[in-house]
Amino acid sequence: MAPEAFALLSTPLKGLLQETRISTPTPPQVEAIPLIAQGDNVLIIAPTGSGKTEAALLPLIDRMIRNNDRQGISLVYITPLRALNRDLLKRLQTWSNKLGFSVAVRHGDTPAKDRRRMAFKPPNLLITTPETLQAILPGRRMRDHLRHVRSVVIDEVHELAGDRRGVQMAVGLERLKGICVNDFQRVGLSATVGNPEEIALFLGGNQPVNVLNRWRNPGDVSTIQRFSQNFNTLNTLNNAQLSDQAFLDGSYVRLKNVSISWQVPEDWQKNLHLQNARIFIQGQNLVTITKYQGLDPETESSTTLPPLRVITMGIQVGL
Repeated sequence: MAPEAFALLSTPLKGLLQETRISTPTPPQVEAIPLIAQGDNVLIIAPTGSGKTEAALLPLIDRMIRNNDRQGISLVYITPLRALNRDLLKRLQTWSNKLGFSVAVRHGDTPAKDRRRMAFKPPNLLITTPETLQAILPGRRMRDHLRHVRSVVIDEVHELAGDRRGVQMAVGLERLKGICVNDFQRVGLSATVGNPEEIALFLGGNQPVNVLNRWRNPGDVSTIQRFSQNFNTLNTLNNAQLSDQAFLDGSYVRLKNVSISWQVPEDWQKNLHLQNARIFIQGQNLVTITKYQGLDPETESSTTLPPLRVITMGIQVGL
C-alpha cells in the first residue's frame, strides 16, 4: 500500500524524493496523498515529525507543476507564525529550484520592494499569515493574482480556530473564494486537535472535509497488558506483583506503570499489632521511547511527550 502514495506523483517529484533519500511514505502520507491528489479537502492530525507538511505539499505542488498554463498564485500556504513562514521558505526553495516553480513569503514586515515585485511577478506558491491574506485581498493586482488559487494549506489550524484570528481566517477564505475563478481545495494540518469535527467545519466552511486522525483512528492506538509476575520467596519479595502497560501507536512505546510490593508476613504483623502491612515501590511513566511529539493517545490532552516520570515509595499499614 505504501508505495502507491508516491506512485501517484509525477516523475520530477519522484526524482526529488530520491535525491532527498525519501523512499517510503509515512503513515499520514500514505493516507493523505491519494485524497489530496484527487482534490478532496483534508484535515491531517498527526504527530510532529510524521511528514504532515510533505503529505499536503507533495500532491499539491505536483498538480501545480503539471499545469503548464498556470497563472498568478496557484497555492497559498498559511501559518499562524512568521517563524514558521521562514522555516518553510528555506525548505521549499530547494524544491522550487529543482522543480521550476517560484515561492515567496508575504507578511507585515515584507520590504516594499519585495511587495512591488510580487505585484508585478507573483510567486506560484505564496506563504503568508491570516492577517496578511486579509491585507492583500483589497489590492487590485494581488486580487488578480489570487483569482487563480487552486489550493490553500492552513498549518497549525488548531492555533487559529476558536479565537479572533480564526474568525479573520474564515472571513479571508470566504473572500478569497468569492474572487477565485474556481473553488479551491483546502488542507489543514495539526499535531493535536481535541475536537476534530469542529476544526473540519472551520476548515471546510460548507464543503465536506476528510479527517485523517493518526491518533484516534481505530487500530492506531491499542492498549495491551504486557505481563504480571508473582514472586514466591522472601528473597524475591514475597507476594510481590509486577505489572506494566504499554501503548503502541506506531510512534512510541511507553512503560506506563510498574509496581513492586512485599506483603509483610502474618506473624510479623501480629508481633507489631497490625492487621495488614505492605512495603511498595511504584513508578509512573518510567520509560518512553518516541520520535514524535504531539497529542498523547492515552490522555488526549498532553501536547508533549513523554509525560512526567514519578517514583513513589512507602509503607501501607492497617491498624
